[in-house]
Amino acid sequence: MLYGLGHIWAYQNIEREIVGFGTIDYCDDYTSITAGKDHVYIPLLAVHPAMQRRGYGQSIVNHLFDQSVIAAVDLKDHCHDAVLLDVYASNQGAIALYEKCDFVKLTGELMDDIEKQSYFVMGRSLRISG
Repeated sequence: MLYGLGHIWAYQNIEREIVGFGTIDYCDDYTSITAGKDHVYIPLLAVHPAMQRRGYGQSIVNHLFDQSVIAAVDLKDHCHDAVLLDVYASNQGAIALYEKCDFVKLTGELMDDIEKQSYFVMGRSLRISG
């Protein structure tokens, strides 16, 4: 469900080459994990294969997290206090990146009925104060 929060960013390096993109949304996809509350969600994030292992992924994740905090401040009465994302269990590089950025697995392996692949839901506290 889209509540008008959906944003997409394209990221460039100093040479103005596109290195990746990322998105955030506010949705109810994982309310079974969030005690029925809607949540900020990172549905898409990618780093161009030729640009991987240069720190861009961590920069993108951190930027998306910072933007999630900003979005959640306005929604705090209605928003769960964690940003969530999902990742295929086979994508060990992405899992390691998210863990490096302080995301933790919130579920065991789940099954994507469309892609026929298992995945995890991961989250990180938004630490909204006041």
